[in-house]
Amino acid sequence: MIGRGRTHARRRFPERAPFHDDGLRDGEHLRPWTAGLFREVLADGRTPWLELCGDRGERQRQALAAVDRLLAEGVAPADPPG
Repeated sequence: MIGRGRTHARRRFPERAPFHDDGLRDGEHLRPWTAGLFREVLADGRTPWLELCGDRGERQRQALAAVDRLLAEGVAPADPPG
């Protein structure tokens, strides 16, 4: 979620989520390595982050709950681009 020109939170999907080859990703065999790299980079940053786990519905519930918490803290969403 972006607000006031600053990133307030990031989300990351675990490598356990189903792999979908969209022609852009390097391949399922690299998922453990990239997942570790993403965790390392996010952990070194100052922006809070959340790893979403479970089936699609559960990940959606977790993401919405996280956004609700940010809104309750007074974080305003950014205007849409354009």
